Amino acid sequence: MKDYIKIKRIIFGVLILAAFLLVVFLLFYTQYYKEKQDSIVLNTQYTFSVRIDSDGNVIKDDQSIDNSNESAKNIEFGNVGIEQIAQIWIEQFTNQFEQKYLSMSKSITGVDISKVQVLSSDENNVLIAFSCEPRSNVTDYFSSWDGYMNEGKLVCEWVIQFQVEDLFDNTARIFAKSIQLPQAYGLTTSTFQSTVAEKQTKSSASDSQNASGSNLYKYEIKDQKLEVTFNGGEKWSAVPVDISNLTTNSSDKTTLPDGSYQVGLEKSAFLYGGNTVSGKAVPLTIIYTNDKGANWTSAMISDITGVNFYYVDFINEKEGFVVVAYNKKDNEETTMIMKTTDSGESWTKVGSGQINNIVSGVSFIDSKIGYIGYEYLTGMESNLYRTTDGGVTFTPVILGSQPFEDANTKLIWNSIYKDIQVPTINDEGILTLIVTQGSGGDYNGGDTVAKYQSSDSGSTWKFIGEGVGE
Repeated sequence: MKDYIKIKRIIFGVLILAAFLLVVFLLFYTQYYKEKQDSIVLNTQYTFSVRIDSDGNVIKDDQSIDNSNESAKNIEFGNVGIEQIAQIWIEQFTNQFEQKYLSMSKSITGVDISKVQVLSSDENNVLIAFSCEPRSNVTDYFSSWDGYMNEGKLVCEWVIQFQVEDLFDNTARIFAKSIQLPQAYGLTTSTFQSTVAEKQTKSSASDSQNASGSNLYKYEIKDQKLEVTFNGGEKWSAVPVDISNLTTNSSDKTTLPDGSYQVGLEKSAFLYGGNTVSGKAVPLTIIYTNDKGANWTSAMISDITGVNFYYVDFINEKEGFVVVAYNKKDNEETTMIMKTTDSGESWTKVGSGQINNIVSGVSFIDSKIGYIGYEYLTGMESNLYRTTDGGVTFTPVILGSQPFEDANTKLIWNSIYKDIQVPTINDEGILTLIVTQGSGGDYNGGDTVAKYQSSDSGSTWKFIGEGVGE
């Protein structure tokens, strides 16, 4: 019995000692971790620089260089082109935010540099596109990067004018002389349609609504006010609109229908009206800002009422489209396509679509090419229509039959996959079409879809395969 008590005391003493050592270790490690964090110095994109040698190797600032060869001083960096210089700079800049001891609110992971393109060799102007994943989904530390969130990744595009300063020791220092967004530089052609402002234009309500914390640019309906933020919620700007005139989703009254708004760096706009409110007809109106909410402008688009579908998209600084559907009755409604060429001050009707079916979605790729999708009805040749003249005329999108993955099936392809969704576009300009089985589909339980892609804005489509729909 005495031995048992003695063993218990020994075990208890060992546990106490282990707990004490653990506490000491945690205190020491916490202090060590904090000291490491405090020692990290982060530079912004405007103050960051990197030192390289004539072959493009990164040289630490405290690293000495052999200068015994006097002729090597004041060298020409002919071995290192501006594209390589830009690549080095962006790699080293983003590496800062992947350091081990950095706090989560300031750190990123999964950096992907998707584009380094020289715009002017004489001026050292380079377009850089990259994405990364902030380790904290509520941080606003990276708001100054002027990016946008896409599926959890922060996507940025910068036009940087680089300066290379010769240090006269066989090395040089690279830094950004100026940084601007592609649109500010004048990149408005379809090659650069994936700029930050344009992507934010097309952000959906699920990405932009309320305090989701997933987007730097978003709106919020709260306390009977519509507000927007351009820095992740640090500062909000009130939109001067009567909240009762907005069409909100019926489920919660705090979100707007997809497509009825855009929130972006260069342009933010909201559609409202086109209905009768408290017995008074409210004209279809757009309210927009070109300066992050500092000033708002309203413009009447039409005096129609009965609008149940809204879509707005500014393709560039001057041109934009508004598409609405109204006077819905059974399986039909009227469509109206309006266009502006003066930034939204005035609007002109350009078309009314090809058919009078219920509109399910709209997407304009540029000032000429766009798509209108309709709810699928049995017997339709196609429920997706394409325009190549800015909404004046439309033709149906016809997709050819494909062999099923199950070679033994006797089903007809177009009788299974028939409900074509409005295409989406990625950063490389590739369009993707998803074709579902429609509301009554039961092939593979109704879960599979067909996927097509186009690299020529929809002139031709390539079948990618069958898969499970989202």
